[in-house]
Amino acid sequence: MVDAQNKEREQWEQEIDQREKEATQRFNSFLNETKRRQDKEVNELQQALSSAIEEAKRRVEQLEADIRRVKKEKKNELEKAKKDREFEKDH
Repeated sequence: MVDAQNKEREQWEQEIDQREKEATQRFNSFLNETKRRQDKEVNELQQALSSAIEEAKRRVEQLEADIRRVKKEKKNELEKAKKDREFEKDH
């Protein structure tokens, strides 16, 4: 009777150990999958941010070029107006 109880207890402990092992494996798989998804999402966000930064830099460069162009045009217009006034004074 004691041997039967010991054997039953041993079997029960083995079943519990097996269930714990399986539960641990499932949990670890879940953690690994979650980490993989998060890493992928972080990577995608980093790429999107990098692209947005590059686009912003390109826009800033374009705006700076536009500002230089407009300043040059205004300077030329002022010089032309000045020459026109001088020409009108002389004639």
